[in-house]
Amino acid sequence: MMRLCCALITGLHVVLFAGLAGATESLGIPQLARDAMAYRVGNWESVGFVDGVEQTDVGHEATKWGPGKYCITITNTFVFNGVDIHATGIVGWDPQRKQLVEHWYSSDGTYATFCYSLDKKKNAWVGTFKRAFADGTIHEGESIVETKGKDEWEWHSSYAVDGKAHTIRTKNRRVK
Repeated sequence: MMRLCCALITGLHVVLFAGLAGATESLGIPQLARDAMAYRVGNWESVGFVDGVEQTDVGHEATKWGPGKYCITITNTFVFNGVDIHATGIVGWDPQRKQLVEHWYSSDGTYATFCYSLDKKKNAWVGTFKRAFADGTIHEGESIVETKGKDEWEWHSSYAVDGKAHTIRTKNRRVK
């Protein structure tokens, strides 16, 4: 009787854990998207460049899994044009677009959405963004997040204002 109970309990655990292991796949989140988000989990320092000019203050990013590991949450602090900015983002999978989507809000009243395809370039999120400032100004452009190594990635964005090209870029290193 004791062996039968142990066998039943063991069998139940196998079924439950097997079901949990495949839960994200059954929700349609591809392994590539889960791996891309997992890479970003951790603490990072960044050096920013605005239109090619290196910013003097180092930025900080803390990224962690949301409950269930279906999305990541990011808190970011940096200085942009002399202003301390605190931003919060969430990244998750959009099954209709088949893209990773980031939504951001920041302490200066800015809201941004980034949509990234993962199949356009190896080790990169390639996409577009739309950023709305508190005064109603809108910037739209292209964006790419590229893995440069185990503990390093870069973000590049480009957009135009009144016909003039602009870029913002960061070099990011994992803090250990």
